[in-house]
Order: sequence, then C-alpha cells, then structure tokens
Amino acid sequence: MAFRDWGSTPLNSTGGDSGDGLESNPSTATIIARVTPTQLQGQGILFQVTYVIGASTNVIWQLEQCLSTGLGSTAVRDLTYVQTPANQSGQYILTYKLEAGDFIRARLQSAITGVATAKVMCEPIT
Repeated sequence: MAFRDWGSTPLNSTGGDSGDGLESNPSTATIIARVTPTQLQGQGILFQVTYVIGASTNVIWQLEQCLSTGLGSTAVRDLTYVQTPANQSGQYILTYKLEAGDFIRARLQSAITGVATAKVMCEPIT
C-alpha cells in the first residue's frame, strides 16, 4: 500500500498552451494544463495526481498519462473521462505509476466556445 508522505514536494503543472492554465475557446488539441517529463524524476514511481478542472460550459475532460506529446491513442498510456457542469470546477484524484518521459495533462474531449481552466499537481507517494 502506498501513502502520501509528509514533506513530499508536489510537481505543479505548467499552464498548457497559453502558459497559465486558462484557455479561451479551446479545441481538442489544446492542452489546458500539463506536467512535463523534465519535472518527473525517476522511473516506475507511484504518484498521486490531483486535477482541478472546470469550464464555463458543460464539458467532458480527458485526463491523460501519455508517452509523448502526440494526441493520438498510441501516445496515451492511461485515459480517464470526467464531465464537469457549466461554471463549476471539480477536484479529481488519481494514482499513476509514472515512467521517465511520461506527460500528465488535461484537455477537452470536444471543442467549446467558452473558457476552460485546469491545474495538475503530482505528488510522489511511498
């Protein structure tokens, strides 16, 4: 069993395509937030990943663990769909075994006219 250890430093996402985690009229190719491979240390380490996501309209999110920056299904190691209602945010916590070079990211399943926001935090667990 793994658990969060006090003093573990979380890795916080960069803001995705715009750099701040706030995207206007995003398409499916728009990365709202991501943690990049340069931020991940080690290989085969368990991480608790917290997503805080929301949008100004009803959306379905793709929460992804990826092998590369590609958007195709061959780049995705793990995929979770989450739906958020209009003008609300939610917090979702998942556990991943992250390998060197993995990306963690949040993007939309379909394009919207509106604003989407996301923050991703990865914390190693022991």
